[in-house]
Amino acid sequence: NLLHAWNGQEALELFVDHQPDAILMDIRMPILDGYGATEAIRQISPDIPIIGVTAFAFTEDKEKILSSGFNMYITKPIIPKTLSEALTSIGV
Repeated sequence: NLLHAWNGQEALELFVDHQPDAILMDIRMPILDGYGATEAIRQISPDIPIIGVTAFAFTEDKEKILSSGFNMYITKPIIPKTLSEALTSIGV
């Protein structure tokens, strides 16, 4: 199943309610951004694979994403092959 959250708070609630196999987490979201949602999810489950999704690919953005609890990141627009490879690389 694919679940869609409109903001980081909803992403956290969907995680708690549904315990998905992996999470694609947009970095920039209203209410609670991807960093805050990932931090909250990591307090519940340190092992859930979380892939950050961002339009930014600058070195400092990459470093911040990877040091903030994400397993990896992909950039927008999402290319199906890239997403498939990312999911495979984290064991999903």
